[in-house]
Amino acid sequence: MNGQEVTGMFSTSEIAGVTGGKLIGEDVEVSGVSTDTRTIERGDLFIAISHRGA
Repeated sequence: MNGQEVTGMFSTSEIAGVTGGKLIGEDVEVSGVSTDTRTIERGDLFIAISHRGA
């Protein structure tokens, strides 16, 4: 993130900082990322991706 290698966990405040976002709520540790609710695991950050048909 931001030119630094991510190893292990990172926090939601770090994610907000590098994406220009604003953290609302508790700062928690994230251990992975998922874009598929069928594969999400405890500790994962879920990112919704919109798909519009052509």
